[in-house]
Amino acid sequence: MAINRELIGKSFGPVDGEVVNREAIFYALATNDYNEAYINGAREGGTVAPPLYAVSKDIGAKGIMEVLKEPTLGINWAYVVHGEQYFEWPKPLIPGTKLNTTATVKDVIDKGTGELLEVKVDSVDEAGDLVMSLVIGFFERWPDAKREKKPAAEEKAEEPETFFTQDMKVKPGQTYIYAEPSGDHNLIHVDPDFAVKVGLPGIILQGLCTMAFVQKAVVDNACGGDPTKLKKLKVRFSRNVLPGDTVTTRGWLTEDKGETRIIGLEAKVDRGDVVIKDAWAEVAK
Repeated sequence: MAINRELIGKSFGPVDGEVVNREAIFYALATNDYNEAYINGAREGGTVAPPLYAVSKDIGAKGIMEVLKEPTLGINWAYVVHGEQYFEWPKPLIPGTKLNTTATVKDVIDKGTGELLEVKVDSVDEAGDLVMSLVIGFFERWPDAKREKKPAAEEKAEEPETFFTQDMKVKPGQTYIYAEPSGDHNLIHVDPDFAVKVGLPGIILQGLCTMAFVQKAVVDNACGGDPTKLKKLKVRFSRNVLPGDTVTTRGWLTEDKGETRIIGLEAKVDRGDVVIKDAWAEVAK
């Protein structure tokens, strides 16, 4: 069964949502992020939601679900993993903000070993201003597809000077904790027997939880702890993160654009796998 390409360009929604303070705090805690900007209501200016809360069940996931409920979509979720993810935040996510969210099937791409479904989601506030935009990529693995042997890697260019590194331990039960505020209860994250049945070593961490670890590293080290300075974030998920792994995010400066900087990013686990690659963030100075 192939993903239905006739849906490319079709929009779903809009659906109403809201930045819910309580849920935003739970989202921060579920990603091991204790930044006072998310949890201390007594701070000057009040709280803001974590940037990746944009994909939560209160906002982005509502829009995405409008697409995923389409009966002609033609995707086999038993073989789907998170492929790629892009966010941009023209405005910060302020608790109490009411949002109107629309989702569009952006593209369906043949990757040789499966298909990548790209869904674009946009949320506007009551003034009609764009608050959040994302593109999520669902990769459906073809079970019988054979990976072509890659040619030997050419000698790598000298690595750029590291701007920062930061570690994050995947806690016991993290996939179950993250499933609640995110709404991602895919069985590959919460049912070990099912995960093994579809060819995984066991349950794997939600890609967006790994991305939230990267988000935290960027906010802590490149934004001075101010999440409103994070304007864009793009990642490609390259390997699975398992319970008990330690994720190390490395960042380096790639471009100074005057008012903003572009930070190159990569994340590895202590087992040696690169789990996020071809990643970057744009941050305000």
